[in-house]
Amino acid sequence: MLNMVKMKNTLEKKSGQEALSNNAAKQKQIIDECLQKLKPSHDKINLEPADIDNIKLFPSLSLFPEFCHLSVGAISTDCNSELLIPDKVFYLNDKVTVTLLTRDSQGHYFSEGGNQVSMQLKSSKGKITTIKVKDNCDGSYVALVKCEQVGVAKLVVSINGQKIVGSPYNIIVHRKYKTYDGDEYCATYKSKMGEPWGVAFGRYGVWAAASNSNHCVYVFDGQDNFIRKIGSSGTNDSEFSAPRGIAFDNDNHLYVVDSGNHRVQKFGINGNYLLQFGCHDLNDGQLKDPYGITARDGKVYIADKGYHRISVFQSDGQFCIFFGSDQLGGPYDVAVNGNNQLLVADHSNNCIVSFTIDGDYVTKFDTRGPNKKLCGPCCLTTDENGYILVVGCESNVDLVSIFDHSGQLIHYTELNSYYQSENKSNVATYRSIALCPNGSIYISNKANCEIKVVSTEK
Repeated sequence: MLNMVKMKNTLEKKSGQEALSNNAAKQKQIIDECLQKLKPSHDKINLEPADIDNIKLFPSLSLFPEFCHLSVGAISTDCNSELLIPDKVFYLNDKVTVTLLTRDSQGHYFSEGGNQVSMQLKSSKGKITTIKVKDNCDGSYVALVKCEQVGVAKLVVSINGQKIVGSPYNIIVHRKYKTYDGDEYCATYKSKMGEPWGVAFGRYGVWAAASNSNHCVYVFDGQDNFIRKIGSSGTNDSEFSAPRGIAFDNDNHLYVVDSGNHRVQKFGINGNYLLQFGCHDLNDGQLKDPYGITARDGKVYIADKGYHRISVFQSDGQFCIFFGSDQLGGPYDVAVNGNNQLLVADHSNNCIVSFTIDGDYVTKFDTRGPNKKLCGPCCLTTDENGYILVVGCESNVDLVSIFDHSGQLIHYTELNSYYQSENKSNVATYRSIALCPNGSIYISNKANCEIKVVSTEK
């Protein structure tokens, strides 16, 4: 067929220069008739996706590589162009229909199957899954793609053992955040924990919670079994006064913000005391009423509420720098995102402020305003896709709000868990939020003396 197309084009060029001979004219007529017979019927093919979740891949056959296209939802682009990611994203564990449509050099869809089509999905962590493909025998091929890991996956599509142009295709997989009414929780940790504040996850599933009222830290394993208690009330080593934020570093060392003693204490993987730094003083490297903390790549970042700044230390306790005094009013919590930017929950100014990892101011976004409800952000964390999960309050009802990196509100839900103070007004109670490796969200509730474990699955 390809040779006939070339012959036709050659003859048409010659006809513009000189009259065709009788034989040439007859030959052109035969080619036209053959092409017409070979032209596939495409009336049965719906050119629009039946569902916005559907992906249509228009591949190149080995004979016609110039007619490979990709369409995601309603977005279509040439195979050689950059892949466009639609607003409708893939969500973890959802099954998405992927349809492969073949067409000829004239742009018409083939009406018969018979090609050997294969698809493989490579997850963000390198796991390769072979996907079963169904031949509809009408030129289209259908598969169900299930993404089981958050991040950027790659979909490899081949016809008759040859990758189509544009393959592999990038697929961004997002975590699903559930809307719940305050009563739908996976589990509740209460018992003798007292008033929990900071919650953090280390390696191998180990996690810990600081008890603000019991002046200690409780450590659990990956199956949520209690392992040990660290500390008691006091001012000596391994003693605390109203501990708040906690964090694990890359080596599973635990850092505890000992707020009442205006310092941070560091512990080994077995709970053994290692060192401390900071105390109530105005000199560089000293802390005053510290709240939140995070550790990353040998550095420890502390939200120093009393001095309205972020203080940075080496993991051995050596002071590095402080910054943010001109931008922050009341920093409550701090986190590092995937772009190595430092995010600060500024409770007093109702905003999230971002800095470079070296302390240079980048930008901020308000958590209140049009389409935003969150007042007084008190704690935050980030997920694998760079979304920012923030806990705050609106009309005395606690909220979890999820923002993208630019500050656009993606999702929010009411926690509906509060207590009434003596003057009968509702008081926000949540103090820390952490994302478990399995996708659950752990949120500490100081007033109700519990930690809620919330599923992110719909």
